[in-house]
Amino acid sequence: MAGWLRTRAIVLSAPTIGRSTTIARDSAIRPDEILNPGQIRQLIDAAKPGVARTLFTLAAATGAREGELLGLRWQDVVFDGPRPHLAIRQSIAWAKGPTDAKTTFHFGPPKTKAGRRDIPIDPALVRMLKEWKLQKLLQRNEFDLLFATSGKPVRRSAMFKAAFWPALKRAGLPHVKFHSLRHSFASRLIQLGRPVTEVAHLLGHWNPGITLKVYAHWFKNETSDAISVLSAELFAVGIDT
Repeated sequence: MAGWLRTRAIVLSAPTIGRSTTIARDSAIRPDEILNPGQIRQLIDAAKPGVARTLFTLAAATGAREGELLGLRWQDVVFDGPRPHLAIRQSIAWAKGPTDAKTTFHFGPPKTKAGRRDIPIDPALVRMLKEWKLQKLLQRNEFDLLFATSGKPVRRSAMFKAAFWPALKRAGLPHVKFHSLRHSFASRLIQLGRPVTEVAHLLGHWNPGITLKVYAHWFKNETSDAISVLSAELFAVGIDT
C-alpha cells in the first residue's frame, strides 16, 4: 500500500480544465475498450479486498472519473433519504505547482460545470459503502476521503500498476485502461435504452453531443420498438387491409 502514496503533498486548487481539453480526451470509444458485465464481475472478484475492490466496484457502478472517485469524501456520500447518491463536488489530480520540485496532489472542482452532479447509488452500493466506512472508522484521514492509505490519498498511477492491471491479468481480461470502467458503464446504459440526456448527466458531460460522439457505436446500433409504439398510437383502431 505504501507505494500508492506520495509522502509530500499540498492541497491547492486544481488546474482549470477547459471544454476543449474535455472534448479532446473524450474521443470515440471502440468496442474493444469496453468490458461487459460478466468481465467486470471477473475483475472485481480478482481485485484484492479493500481499497482496490471497493474502488473498482464503485467505478463500474457509477461511471465516475478516477479523479472524482479518489477525491470523494464521506460528506459527499448521502446514505439516507429517498435518493441515496454520491455528490460529485471535487476531484483530485497530481501535478507540479509553481514552486513544487515534485509532483503533488491537488483538490479542485470537477472537470466542467456539469461535472458537479449527483449520481444515484442503489441499495447494494449503499450497503457496500456503509461496510467500507465501518472498516475505515479507525483509519480516518484529514481529508475525509473514502480512499486513502496511511492517511494519504491514493495515487492514481500507482494504483493502476499495483492493483488494477494485476487484477486484469489474474482475471484473464484484456489490458484496458481504468477509464474503461466509465465507458463500460455508459455503453451499458445506452444498451438498456436510457436517453442520451440521462447518460450525459450521469457522466458529467456539459453537452449531450459529447456523449453522442464518444459512444456513437452504441447509439448507432441501438434499436427499439419506438416505430411500433407510434404506429399503435396513430392507428389504434387498426388498419383495414
